[in-house]
Amino acid sequence: MRKFFFVFLLCSGQAFAAPPSTGTVTPVGWVNGTRYMKCDGVTDDTTGLQNAVNDAANGTLMLPKGICNISATIVITSTIHIIGAGGGSNQLFAGTTLEWVGASTTTPMIDLQGVRDASFQDFLIETTSANPLAIGIQSTTISGKQSGKDQFYRIFMNGTSTGLGKGYAFVVGSGGDNNNDQATFIDNIIANYTIAGWSFEGGESQNHKMINCSFLGWNAGHATLPNQYGVTTILGASNGGNFAWIGGYGCCNGGADFFLGAPRNTISIENADFESSDRFLVTTGSTGNAWPILIEATRWAGNALDSDGIAINYGLAGTLTLIGNLIGDAGVTDSAALQIGLASGATHIAAVAIGNWVNTSLANPFTQLFGNTTGVWTLLGNKVGYPTITQPLNTLMSNQQAVTIANLPACNIGSVGAHASVSNGQTSPPFNGAVSTTGAVYAPVGCVQTGASSYGWVYQ
Repeated sequence: MRKFFFVFLLCSGQAFAAPPSTGTVTPVGWVNGTRYMKCDGVTDDTTGLQNAVNDAANGTLMLPKGICNISATIVITSTIHIIGAGGGSNQLFAGTTLEWVGASTTTPMIDLQGVRDASFQDFLIETTSANPLAIGIQSTTISGKQSGKDQFYRIFMNGTSTGLGKGYAFVVGSGGDNNNDQATFIDNIIANYTIAGWSFEGGESQNHKMINCSFLGWNAGHATLPNQYGVTTILGASNGGNFAWIGGYGCCNGGADFFLGAPRNTISIENADFESSDRFLVTTGSTGNAWPILIEATRWAGNALDSDGIAINYGLAGTLTLIGNLIGDAGVTDSAALQIGLASGATHIAAVAIGNWVNTSLANPFTQLFGNTTGVWTLLGNKVGYPTITQPLNTLMSNQQAVTIANLPACNIGSVGAHASVSNGQTSPPFNGAVSTTGAVYAPVGCVQTGASSYGWVYQ
C-alpha cells in the first residue's frame, strides 16, 4: 500500500506540475538560460544571452534569477517568448536584472528586428550614469518582414539617475515606415530616463496600448531637461504614430508628459494620474491630419507647471476633447495661472471641454495662444477654481472669442456667423436673447449689450 501511494505521488507530480520556474527544471521545448548564463553580477553574460536567444527562436526562453551583465546589443530576429524570474524597481527587488555594462552610448540593449507576435515579461533592465544606455528595448522595421503585435508584461527599466535615454523606441529601419504597430504594454514601469519613456518614431507605428503603465522621468528632469517626455510620437524622421494610454501614472518630465506629432489615428489618455511635470500635453509637426485626441477621467496635478502657465499647448487639426478631468490640484501654487491653450498651427483648431474641473486663478483657462485667431472652444459644464465657477450649460465660444470675451464670469456669447436673425428669442445655437448691432452674435440669457461692439456683453 505504501508503495502504491509513493507511485501515485510521482504520477500526480508529473500530471499537476507547478508553474515553470527559472531553476533547473525546464518544460519540454523551452530553453533554460541557466545553461548559457551565470547572472552572478560579475560575469559578462552577453554572449550567453545571445546564444540562448538564438536557440530559443520561435520558442520560449527562461532567464535565470540574478544580475546578468550585458555589454552589447542583443539582436532578436524571430518570434520568441522571454520570461524572467520577476521584475522590480531596481536589482534589490527584481528576480532577473539585465544590467547594462556596455561602452556604447548610442545602441539599445535589446533590438527586435522585424519581430512579430513575440512576448517579454518579468525582468528589469537597469543602467547607471557611469554606463549610460541609449534605449532599453528597440523595435526596428526590417525589409521583407513585418514588425508588430509584440507584448510586454511587467517590464521594469531604471536609469538610476541619468543612465537611460529612452525606455522603448519603435524606429524606422530598412523596412521603411511600415507596421511596427499594435504593441501591448501591461504593468510596465520606465524610470529615470532623460529623453522618453516611450518613443514611437514612425507614422505607421499605430494602435499601441499601454495599460496600467507608469513613466517617471529623472527626478530633477522637470527643472533641467526641457526635452524630456513620458510618451512621444515626434522624435523620428516620420512622426505621427498613435496609442491609447489607459490607467497608470506619470511624473517628472521637463518637457511634457505627452509630446505628439499629427496622429494618423485617434489618441486617447484615460483614467490616469499625472504630476510633477512642466506640461501635460504639447503638439507639433504637420497640422494636416485631423484625427481626434481624447483625454478623459484623468488627473494632472500642475504642481511643477512651467512659469508661463501653459499645461496644454494644442495646435493640430483634429479635435481635442477633454471630458471629466481634474487639471491643477486645488491649492497648488504652481498651477495658479494654469491655462489650456489652442496654439497657432492648423488652419482650424477645434477643442471641446465637458465637465472638467480646472484649478487656476484665471477666470477662463480655455484660451488661445501665440496670436492664434482661428481656434474654436466649445465648453459645457466645466468648473474653474479660485473660486469655483460653473460655466453655463449653454456656453459656446468660437472664433477669436476664447480670450477676448469668454473670460468668466463675464458674459459668454457665441458667434454664429451666417445666423444673423432671431425669432422671438429662439436662436441656433440654442441661446435665448438679443442680437448685437452687427447682427452676427447671439447672447445667452441674462446678458445685455453695453456698447456698439459685438464683444460688449455682460451679465445683467
